Amino acid sequence: MDMNDPKFHVGQQFDDKQLFKMAVDNYAVKWGKDIKWVKHDKHRMRVKCKAEHCKWMLFASKIDEGDDSIAIKTMGPAHTCGRTFYHKRAISGFLARKYVDFLRMNKRITVSEFKDKVHAELNVNITKPQVYKTFMKAKILIHGSYKDQYNRLWDYCEELMKANPGSTVYMETTLDKDSGKQRFQKLYICFETLKRGFKSGCRKIIGVDGCHLRGPHPVAYAVVEAENKRSWKWFIEFLKYDLSINDQRNWSFISDRQKGLGSSIQEVIPNVEHRHCVRHLHNNFKKNHPGEALKERFWTCARSSYMRMFENHMECLRDYDVATWKWLNDNTSPYHWSISHFRVAVKCDILLNNLCESFNSIIMDAREKPILGMFETIRIYLMERLRTKREWMKKMSDKICPKIQKKLEKAKTEVAANIARWSDQDKFEVTHMYGGKHVVDLKQQTCSCRRWELTGLPCCHVICCISLIGQEPESLVHHYYSRDSYLKAYEPAIAPLSGPNVWVQSDKDPVLPPLKLKLPGRPKKVRRREPEEPRPNSKGVTKLSRSGLVRMTYQVFGKEPAEVPLESSSMPDVPSGDKAQAVIDEQEVIDLQPSGQEELPEVQKKFTKCSFCHGLGHNRQTCATWQAQAWRKRKAAMTVFGPFPPSKGKMIRKKEKAHRLLDEEDDIVAQSS
Repeated sequence: MDMNDPKFHVGQQFDDKQLFKMAVDNYAVKWGKDIKWVKHDKHRMRVKCKAEHCKWMLFASKIDEGDDSIAIKTMGPAHTCGRTFYHKRAISGFLARKYVDFLRMNKRITVSEFKDKVHAELNVNITKPQVYKTFMKAKILIHGSYKDQYNRLWDYCEELMKANPGSTVYMETTLDKDSGKQRFQKLYICFETLKRGFKSGCRKIIGVDGCHLRGPHPVAYAVVEAENKRSWKWFIEFLKYDLSINDQRNWSFISDRQKGLGSSIQEVIPNVEHRHCVRHLHNNFKKNHPGEALKERFWTCARSSYMRMFENHMECLRDYDVATWKWLNDNTSPYHWSISHFRVAVKCDILLNNLCESFNSIIMDAREKPILGMFETIRIYLMERLRTKREWMKKMSDKICPKIQKKLEKAKTEVAANIARWSDQDKFEVTHMYGGKHVVDLKQQTCSCRRWELTGLPCCHVICCISLIGQEPESLVHHYYSRDSYLKAYEPAIAPLSGPNVWVQSDKDPVLPPLKLKLPGRPKKVRRREPEEPRPNSKGVTKLSRSGLVRMTYQVFGKEPAEVPLESSSMPDVPSGDKAQAVIDEQEVIDLQPSGQEELPEVQKKFTKCSFCHGLGHNRQTCATWQAQAWRKRKAAMTVFGPFPPSKGKMIRKKEKAHRLLDEEDDIVAQSS
């Protein structure tokens, strides 16, 4: 039988009752018939049309007592009723089973698009809650239930260890007092190939974040019960063991200032360098110290590469704003956020934690899946990423990585502003043509600006010296940036994994899913944006704000002013001849009129106009008059309603009383004046 267009006849057999019910539901939804199940027990099933004068019906019962098969015994006449568009059989479970394959291939379909598809194919109107429930049930059909996936976590861990020997896969559980079974708490995964690749070709700097991990070379990831000091310490201890962090002074960590992370790093690996993301640090102090000028001065201090430069910029910051300077000294240490205080062993001067932040958008779909689906999505992404990077670099013929070569070429263009003088065999004095001197030692590979030691890339002063003796600056690039080091990092491959259908069942007891802590409010899927960040609409297009828009008023020969936006290319008609004026920009006006003639009025600016008091320079939201009126209304409403809003039945009478109070207050003011 074609389940998309079922047809019935007497004697027709079905394997079980569920198949018969599914066929009847498909038939009813396709032809828009409202049906009702009159009898539905172990042996018999009877369904009929709900229309008053329609005699359509079906009766089916078991063929044999020991068999689940049923057959249609009785069938009524054809339908004589009309079509219904709000079908009670088109429920979320029915729609999930019917469109499960479609939703599997179209994961980003919107609610309105799915509603239109259902209406076009089935001629049925469904509601938004029905669509949400359909998506949830289809997700369970595609990925399985959350409980079932947690039950197979031990099988998954053992399969990972079998396919990738040497990997660290550790799951921690806790005893559930009610059921007496083990409940999931933490799971840490670090593939042996990632450990080997990181140790072979990567710099010793690690980005850590509490969201999701990404970077030039991902190392390890974990799922924990909560982001706190205990879970961070647990994760850092595993990371220390897997990466063999013994010479701690040659390692660096970078992260934002999350709760418990700094203290965990200090306890587990106290001698490593811990950098703070400068963008997150600026977000912390800009709440009480806003402004673009402060932001630029702060970033100038952070980018200072040597100590004296940092001290000079901090003095400028103190002269501009003492409160910000004091906040930085009291709440932070420059060893965490200024390049001038960074160690040179890791050959990296990054100030942002972009190594971790950008992965959040890549695995956004993975976070919506149950735990096994999420881990598999991340594993497949890492496996493909290693292969993609490996094959890409094999096509390159240069000894240095392409992006590093671009940075080197940019540094070569800055050489023209420097003059190098040869002092000794390997020592040089470099003078900048606009002031400033630096000492370069090619043997020790140092420059007094510290850029060479910090990054491992020759700065413009070093390139100026190396060009003076006729050598190539590429020979002084650190081996971290070579093609060979890149291939060593991405050469190991993550082994493929079989599906759950062939996994060996573990002898350990299945674990229960963690207890879900439901927070107040609606669950948030999109991160909270900063105040200065643009807000994209639902289609991802950012709308240009009208804030700060300046409109111009042109007045020509006594005519009424005509408003013309700055972005408009059309200008009012101005007669040609001696009387003319050219507007260069909104600050500068050049008068081309000969002397002795009548002057034309200058271009005037028109600022924001309030829609309430019609004043200039502000809008209704910041209007003092409107705020006073709004406060009067709120005060009158609180006098009538009290601190809590009334029910809808009393609202109209209460509003009338509030308006009477306002009118009486206005009369008193008018009489007193």
